[in-house]
This record gives sequence, structure tokens and C-alpha cells, in this order.
Amino acid sequence: MKLFTRYRILNATRALVSEVGVERVTMRGIARLANVTAPAIYKHFRNKRDLLDCVVKHAFDELDEQMLRGYHTPTPPRGLRTMTDEVVGFALRYPKLTEMMLAPRADDDKPLGRLEVQVRRCIRGHDMRPAPPADIALLLWAQMRGVLSRRRDQPDEQLRAAFDGAMLRVLRPLAAA
Repeated sequence: MKLFTRYRILNATRALVSEVGVERVTMRGIARLANVTAPAIYKHFRNKRDLLDCVVKHAFDELDEQMLRGYHTPTPPRGLRTMTDEVVGFALRYPKLTEMMLAPRADDDKPLGRLEVQVRRCIRGHDMRPAPPADIALLLWAQMRGVLSRRRDQPDEQLRAAFDGAMLRVLRPLAAA
């Protein structure tokens, strides 16, 4: 029962963030949506920051699952493209949650690690010039975070076009000759 209540609280928090944004989320609003008392939330989470950090962690876990699709593509470059498409797709589906995930000091090691593995595959397949995979992955992730954080009320197709253009400018010089 405790675990079920915890997930209800997490889901209610995520839904509220998606609806009103993180700035307007209150513990009372979460409690009302989760159908628990506000003090009950503190049995599962130390404070609001802890709860929001757990929501972000679960969101990164979900993004990680989606990025895994890149490992199952016919070629490493297609896999890298699939991973970047999954990131932008996630951002388009969950814009306010993505804003939270892009905050400074967010624990984004999982997507960064996924990108690094895929970059390593591209280098091994001679689809990308030899370079430190961790550096390239960090460059790609920083580029993605930068483009996605600028989203402010843009139509989805405009964001996707900006994202695709930026990724092309980053990846073109890295392509194997």
C-alpha cells in the first residue's frame, strides 16, 4: 500500500507540473490530486524539493527507456538519430517536465551515457571520426539541452526544425571522411 501511495503522489506531481508548471505546484494541490492528505506526502518524501527531484529522476528513467530504441536500429548513425529524435519527441510531449529536467545540476547521466555508447558505436563503425566518445556525447547533449531550453511558446515544427538544424551542424564535421 505504501508503494502504491508513493506512485500516486509521484504521478499527481507529474500531472500537476504538466498542467500548471513547477512554479505553481503546491503540496496541497498534489495531495488533492493524489487523494491523500498533505501530511501523508511527508511520509514518503522529505520535502517538496525531494518530491520534485524524484519526479525528474523518473522522467529521466522514462527518457532513457525511449532512447534505448536507438540500440535496435540497423546502423549506428540511424541509432544516434533515433536517440536524438526520442529526446525532442519527449520534450514536445512533456514541455513543462522537460523544463524541470533541463534545470542546472539535473542528474542527466543516463541520457548522456546512452549517447556516449551510441557515439562509440558510430566511431567503431567508421561512421564518425575517431574522437573521445564522452566528449562528443557531451557536446551533443549540451546542444540538445540548449535548443530545447529555448522552446518558449514555439510551434512544435519550429522547435523540431531548429533542433534538426543544430544537430546537423554539430554532427556534420564529426562524420567520417
